Amino acid sequence: MSCSCRRRGGIFSLASPSATSSISKGRAPLSAELCASNDASFNLEAWELPERVDGEIATANYFTTFAYNQSQGVVFTADEDKPASRTWLSSGERLWRSKLHSDPSIVGQPIRINGLPTTVLGVMPRSFDPLLSSSDLWVPAAFSAGQLADHRQPYLNVMARLKPGILAGASPI
Repeated sequence: MSCSCRRRGGIFSLASPSATSSISKGRAPLSAELCASNDASFNLEAWELPERVDGEIATANYFTTFAYNQSQGVVFTADEDKPASRTWLSSGERLWRSKLHSDPSIVGQPIRINGLPTTVLGVMPRSFDPLLSSSDLWVPAAFSAGQLADHRQPYLNVMARLKPGILAGASPI
């Protein structure tokens, strides 16, 4: 089950991981790309004392849905978006400048997120903030089988990039 609302000309819905998985497997014929995310806070340990930072848990196609490329490195893909491999992240430029000291060699380096070793895959440009949430990092959603089976908890923001020629009001996501 999902409920839709409009934000900045796009269509946003709240959905459970199972609903998001079903939608992305072809039940959104008007969408060119579909992704999901949820706001989250993380404990970041880089070179300084641990610090709380805001970010998002996102599906692997989050960045391609918004047609954005990273400033450095790569974004996580479906290969990293699996339950056993939630050890990757994409950093926002603000975080890269303020907490990662603008280190050009940070891509591929380990830092700790919530106490776990996590590899920085890439740095997103400052202009990347599709939800206007001031997120500083993105980690793969890596839904477990249990999460994918649960239809009762709609907590994900679901976003779609519509196919060319489709108007926003025409898509039910």
